[in-house]
Amino acid sequence: MTQQTGIQSTQDSLEAVYKLRNDLEGKFIEMGQLFAHIKAMKLYHFRGYESFRDYVEQEHNIGLSMANKLIKIQSIFVSDMDQDEETLKEIGMDRLLMIAPLVAKAGDWAEKEDLLQIAGDLPIPELKTELKKRKEAVKAEDTDLKQVFVQQFQERFTSWFNCSVKELQFKLALYFSDFKDQDLEIVMKDVKLKQRAFEAEVSNADR
Repeated sequence: MTQQTGIQSTQDSLEAVYKLRNDLEGKFIEMGQLFAHIKAMKLYHFRGYESFRDYVEQEHNIGLSMANKLIKIQSIFVSDMDQDEETLKEIGMDRLLMIAPLVAKAGDWAEKEDLLQIAGDLPIPELKTELKKRKEAVKAEDTDLKQVFVQQFQERFTSWFNCSVKELQFKLALYFSDFKDQDLEIVMKDVKLKQRAFEAEVSNADR
């Protein structure tokens, strides 16, 4: 890619937000994709802003919370679950945001897909009731296999490095600090594959 092409791509991304923001309800998927890209690549610097918050609030009169919600929809339902845009638009932005916390914590893909199904099928009042029940069930669980896995990881590496958890986080931050965007993309793809394998193994063990 030439420098000129890169600059043009940056300008295209920034200008596209203007075309979509007047139809947020109908274009929330595209907005989330653009905001995720602009935030990750820090393209807001091209508009003279120091932070993503300043960019969305001053440039587009959109709160940071809303921008991050759009990015969350993109991350959970498009990037992670690989759902098509039309299906997500039929469910709608508000319903997707309602189920997003549970989908993010869901232990397997069947559970994630079930949440998408009820979000599309149930009226809002019934959906709220169902989600409340599921949230209470999640809280009632004494242990979580992901948390157990994290604790095992912490115990292994704090022992290996002979350090505290806080110091371990610092060491990991040092390790990843020199990674370039393309390196992180490779890591992200690898993590997604391992996460799906982990969740599939957990799901099979519960059957």
